[in-house]
Amino acid sequence: MAVFFGLDERTVDDVLEHVVGLGCTPNRCFVFGGDMPLLAALAAHWEGSLDLTIVHMPRPDEAMLEAADFILTGEGAARECLVWVHDSSLAFEPPPGVHAAISAEGLQSRELGQALASAIS
Repeated sequence: MAVFFGLDERTVDDVLEHVVGLGCTPNRCFVFGGDMPLLAALAAHWEGSLDLTIVHMPRPDEAMLEAADFILTGEGAARECLVWVHDSSLAFEPPPGVHAAISAEGLQSRELGQALASAIS
């Protein structure tokens, strides 16, 4: 399972396009983002292709991280199965115990997609 936390929604779309193009589609994706129109467009674009859960959050901070963890737990997403992709500008780490954490720092969408594909395969 892939979790995108605090990444620009356009970047998430580009990463998903790349991963799907590699034939390594995550069984489920969670996108925690702040731009409602772009989140809606993302959901519409991937509807029927991916099991995508969209969550609007006002800002990517520690309170939202706790809320994301609560939502993921409620959805039955075990931490040890999660590949967490996050914005490098965040001043905190993903929840402990995730399968893999990928920071977007210095990476283009294609590189993020390759890292995600490697982590979920």
